[in-house]
Amino acid sequence: MSRNFRTTKSVVVELVVIHELYLKELFACSSRSPRISFINLLLMNNLDISSAIQSYKHAVLAYLNFGHWSKIVPVAQKAVKSPQADVMRNTITAGLLAVDYFAWSRQSTQGKEMLSTVERLADESGRGCPEYISSLLKAYQSCIMAGDYETAYGHFYRSWETGPDADDLFPLKRAQVMALKCGRSDLVHDAIAEIYKRRGSCLSTIPFLAAMVSFGLEQIGDYEAAERVARDGYACEGAATDDIWLDHAVIHSLYFQ
Repeated sequence: MSRNFRTTKSVVVELVVIHELYLKELFACSSRSPRISFINLLLMNNLDISSAIQSYKHAVLAYLNFGHWSKIVPVAQKAVKSPQADVMRNTITAGLLAVDYFAWSRQSTQGKEMLSTVERLADESGRGCPEYISSLLKAYQSCIMAGDYETAYGHFYRSWETGPDADDLFPLKRAQVMALKCGRSDLVHDAIAEIYKRRGSCLSTIPFLAAMVSFGLEQIGDYEAAERVARDGYACEGAATDDIWLDHAVIHSLYFQ
């Protein structure tokens, strides 16, 4: 299966929840047509947002150009403009990924505006906002509003640690970037140490993991291990054409040796 369409555990969970809601309403409503139409719309909206979220994460991990990243913006803008409680988690997540895009494309005003909107939605959600999403929000508040990259690192890592999908590498990718921005090369390794311990035998099945692990090992001076891990990553489907960072990791490890 192409990794562009790789379905993560978090997406599956979202689809199951929405599908159960759909079935419940289907059999419970006496005047069905208007309500069923609403639920169908809700289901389609959540699928659109989920797809946009996964596409954005893929674009970041694969180092695709900003044209691919920017596709999250209209989806997020539409979602936050008319938020629905039943899909609020995805709405807030899409909004935060739009903030990420704006930050990296140097559109600071738009990024801060979207961040403010997401903060409001998160406040209104209260306890309905799970820790992995609130941690993601805190991460962007720290790096964008306060310029505190080390604190942002901790929040990105916590977002991965508490998230529903242990193979979601996006928060760890951002954690590694924050570590570099605050000059903490040791944290570049720490960001991937736990997932490497858990999933080190699966480097050939989890897209983009090998390159991130290799880069972390390089940062602590273990260049031979960095080379070995990077080369192992080429066994992953599509890596030779889709994982630019893997090439980068191999070159770095060989250069420093």
